[in-house]
Amino acid sequence: MAVEQATLASDGTLLAALSLWDTYRAQHPLMTIFQPEKQKDFVEPSGGKYVFGSPLLDKATIHVGEGKTFTVRTIGNSEENIYIQSATLNGKPYTRSYIHYADIMKGGTLEFVMGSKPSAFGTKKADRP
Repeated sequence: MAVEQATLASDGTLLAALSLWDTYRAQHPLMTIFQPEKQKDFVEPSGGKYVFGSPLLDKATIHVGEGKTFTVRTIGNSEENIYIQSATLNGKPYTRSYIHYADIMKGGTLEFVMGSKPSAFGTKKADRP
């Protein structure tokens, strides 16, 4: 499989955009502790838009700098409830199927309501990356 987009990190590591988001989701908490200088490489490797998948955790909080945090929470997350039904960002309805790097770095809370059946969440053309 050919890599369609890749980014060169500050230390010369080649980061493939196709799998980077899962790597970020799994490793980011540890990377901010052990290699904080690489945090930007993990957060914005492919242009600053991150497409949502099924959340792995019920709650995750990351420190984004300047004393701010960004928290992702889920309601109804389970092995059966793998589809996003709706989302809010800082308590306001959020309809996009992705989030910008700049929105993460502002800090705040992104909350997903999960369900067992596909929904119309993020399907409008304006809500897709």
